[in-house]
Amino acid sequence: TLPASQVLMLRSTSALPFAPKHQKATKKPLLYVANSEAASYVPPITVYNQRGYQRQPSGTWPGTAAPLYIEYDAHDRLLYVSSVGTTNGFITAYDRSGNQQTLSGSFAGLRTPFCISYDSNNDFLYVVDNGYSGSGASIKAYDENGKAQALPGSFADIDDPRCIAYDSHNGLLYVTNYANSTVTA
Repeated sequence: TLPASQVLMLRSTSALPFAPKHQKATKKPLLYVANSEAASYVPPITVYNQRGYQRQPSGTWPGTAAPLYIEYDAHDRLLYVSSVGTTNGFITAYDRSGNQQTLSGSFAGLRTPFCISYDSNNDFLYVVDNGYSGSGASIKAYDENGKAQALPGSFADIDDPRCIAYDSHNGLLYVTNYANSTVTA
């Protein structure tokens, strides 16, 4: 068992359980856990069934380095993983079996991607880029292929942001601010 401080869970924006495209969806969703500070013998992503039993995916989640967050995109059925284990962080995409997917974009311009939120209205992925310890922090948008998208606003009120959530009912983004314990909409 890993301490709660070392794991972040997949927050699915889809009501469908995770099942390969060739299978019917079942009522047995999987839980994906990012092991950001795990020992070398622990996989970067651990998969569990709804009863808490570990599942062994066929892939090995290559390319991750201290993964922090996982977001499921129901449109392209991919898992996007933010990693911060290098000088500049990055995001990689995987199928639900842990096989890395090649995208036409690279999620360029990220320094420390903490959190990802999928917007089902425009298929954008919003990323909290914490900068370096909050300095230069920003919210960035990318399409499902990792290509940067222009945002109409500036998110001026964020203060050391840590996570983001998209509210599809109201069309709002909510950002948690670590420095002043607030949420910005």
